[in-house]
Amino acid sequence: MKSVFSKSLFVAILVNCLFNLEVSAQFTQGRIVVLRSGDGTGALSSAATSMYLVEYDPASPSAPTYTLALPTTTSGSINRITGSGTATSEGQLNLSANGNYLTVGGYDAALGTASVNSSTSNRVIMRVSSAGNLATTVFSNATHASGFRSVVTNDGSAYWTAGNPSGVNYFTHSGSTTAQTATAVSTTSTNNRTVSIYNNQLYVSTGSGTTGIYAVGSGLPTTTGITATNKISTNDAYAYVMLNRGGNNWNCYLVNSTTTIGVLKYSSTDNGATWTARGSVTTSAVYGITAKVNGSNVEIYATTTTAILKLTDVAAFDATISATSSTLVSAPTNTAFRGIAFAPAAPCTTPSITSITSNSPICAGSALNLQLSVGGSAATAYSWTGPNSFTST
Repeated sequence: MKSVFSKSLFVAILVNCLFNLEVSAQFTQGRIVVLRSGDGTGALSSAATSMYLVEYDPASPSAPTYTLALPTTTSGSINRITGSGTATSEGQLNLSANGNYLTVGGYDAALGTASVNSSTSNRVIMRVSSAGNLATTVFSNATHASGFRSVVTNDGSAYWTAGNPSGVNYFTHSGSTTAQTATAVSTTSTNNRTVSIYNNQLYVSTGSGTTGIYAVGSGLPTTTGITATNKISTNDAYAYVMLNRGGNNWNCYLVNSTTTIGVLKYSSTDNGATWTARGSVTTSAVYGITAKVNGSNVEIYATTTTAILKLTDVAAFDATISATSSTLVSAPTNTAFRGIAFAPAAPCTTPSITSITSNSPICAGSALNLQLSVGGSAATAYSWTGPNSFTST
């Protein structure tokens, strides 16, 4: 006698499988990633050194959950990338506006290259996916000849860069080792630090000239001659993060290397058109920052050269910052922390299921064999579920 139950089991498993396909990843969404300079084997200097993306779980930060060494030799279409061991304004780490990539800037230079940030080496944009896949875009040292500090992307297809000098520049993604031509988007400020995208608007910080955080034109400009407008006038601005607090309400937290200031807070009620200072928290000199809203509070993670600091602002978005600083992670000996960002998420995808088959119909007591074929190049994981607590992966 054939078992009707086996057929119904297969149908239930089939339906649930379709909704449980996941794209695998190396990074874990929600964790923090810090750029670390140096491998710890010797003291850092202005010479070219290796760089690492190191992920920590803020809830259990005693050890890294994932470490990705950025390549120090060129292989195929992926260019090598190294960084200065002592330049505190470099190595800023950005999460793409769509949340799928990390980006960092560096140099096409051999380990040990002297004064690498002023060398004639090409500059390198490194794009890193949630799966740890790398892609590079390269440009000449004619742009940011005295230091390449940060790079941001909206969705991985193009980039905006900041450094000294040359202002804010734009590049399309090449995924190769061939030097690309820069588009000089804005030279309102030529010596810049951190470029970022928030609320579909391009921003850049500078600690030179009229210091502060500037909005670069309107939206995400890609042409030359764009004027940048100083939105937050503050001394010695390094990295910053902007968070929506509902409707048109925003916070900006920025870091400052002046030890009497540390982390500063600003609020806006008009989508960032104007900002109001909301106090500061004294810390060690800080250079990188990321943050997220958690209920009515804001969790802040900031980097000194030797540590990741955690602060929780418990004040209302438009009230003076109320937070204390504590050390979450200490940098290993002979290394330095630079930029920090949240880990990238895998892009949304629709898996191409080419076939789902079984050996149905089967008789009672017989084994039920299930087979699934998925098209495409992305790695996937899946789970089957069915009646009577049936599960399989």
